[in-house]
Amino acid sequence: MATSTHLVALCMLNVLIRGTTAYCYISKSLSETLMTGEVRNLCVFNGVRMEVGSNFVTASCERCSCTKHGLSCCGIGYRAGAIHTFPGCEIIGDGCDPLSVKSCDNTVSCETGKPIRNTFVLHPGLKP
Repeated sequence: MATSTHLVALCMLNVLIRGTTAYCYISKSLSETLMTGEVRNLCVFNGVRMEVGSNFVTASCERCSCTKHGLSCCGIGYRAGAIHTFPGCEIIGDGCDPLSVKSCDNTVSCETGKPIRNTFVLHPGLKP
């Protein structure tokens, strides 16, 4: 229990210090009794049961870990905390990666001033 309390305190301290929308949350683990009588802990995320020791990253940019104390999830990438950008710009998520774009036109990169969409480079052997 002390470990869970410390983790929550650290997460809250991080939010207060950085003044961000970063977050972490912890949900209690569940116990189940096996047919052999052995009791084990498990975590549940969106209806999926997982064993202690499981780790995963969600599509909503959270890194989660299941411990005997419960499921701990924290924002990652653009949801991890304060990301500063240039005046007149804002941070948006490109997957979980932060992307600095013009506030008035989110298709223009603040770092290069060039359009960000359809700017990928194809491998030399590939055709569009």
